[in-house]
Amino acid sequence: MFERYTEKARRGIFFARYEASLFGLPYIDPNCLLIGLVRVNGQISTRWLSLDATELRNLIESQTVKSKPVSTSVDMRLNNELKRVLAHAAEEAERLANHNIDTEHLFLGLIREPDTFAARRIRERGLTPEEVRVAIAQDSSGREPKKEAQRDSVHRQLRVTMLNESGEELNLEELPFFLWTARPPAIGEAILVKQAGALERYRIIDVLWSIETENAVSQPVDVVLRARKEQS
Repeated sequence: MFERYTEKARRGIFFARYEASLFGLPYIDPNCLLIGLVRVNGQISTRWLSLDATELRNLIESQTVKSKPVSTSVDMRLNNELKRVLAHAAEEAERLANHNIDTEHLFLGLIREPDTFAARRIRERGLTPEEVRVAIAQDSSGREPKKEAQRDSVHRQLRVTMLNESGEELNLEELPFFLWTARPPAIGEAILVKQAGALERYRIIDVLWSIETENAVSQPVDVVLRARKEQS
């Protein structure tokens, strides 16, 4: 289903599935996809929605009827609205003469569905899907066409994202790289994260892996850690 999707677009879908599980939804919907896209391409939110990633997620969360978080091991379907979004995204890629479906095409698919958060926000800003499409096409024409980087199935770097219980991303930039090349923390283990100049202790409560297969070789490419802050 996602063969034509770029690596970044696949990561957006991966994070959308995780957001749906945090909200306790029985399916992945367009708003979860929007949050997922912004996690891998923050410019979508700042440029078109005038929101940073945290503001966007908080607004969507306030409009979502949440339930108890769903286990990440449970299969989760796409709702009908999101299926239409993905169909729109494929059309947008073809319209722009792009073989691969990227995050920008998925965003265009979102704003073509009138009841999504993205579409409403675009209208509030006085923009139309056509204006966004033209701007994205101009951006694409100004860049050198390039193929996605060739993947080294042995030495490929694992991408690690760490979220608190509310789904907000924690800054891992100051943690040593060798930690991730060795092994991400497992459920039940603790990790020290530097926040606002101070070390804070978090306990890992959930781990979600994304596995991709290339040339008959399967390997992990993304891991999301959800952690609970512990009292010092």
